[in-house]
Amino acid sequence: MAIKFLIDYGVRDFYLAGFDGYAHDLIENYADAQMAFITRKAVLDAINRGMELILERYSKSVNITFVTEPRFIKLHKEDL
Repeated sequence: MAIKFLIDYGVRDFYLAGFDGYAHDLIENYADAQMAFITRKAVLDAINRGMELILERYSKSVNITFVTEPRFIKLHKEDL
């Protein structure tokens, strides 16, 4: 993830947009449903959970501000 790379170079403040995660409704994930390459709900949920875990971990050492509110991932606000 680019965030890890930037942390390693001393960046301490991040402003993120578009970290929505993945919906179970494929039409919400892609402008064209034919672009969807992951369709299993369990896989989409696992990707969302992975994003949650890594962002929560990074938030313990750097400031993370969301420019847009994530839609399908849940983050603990007290950690961010």
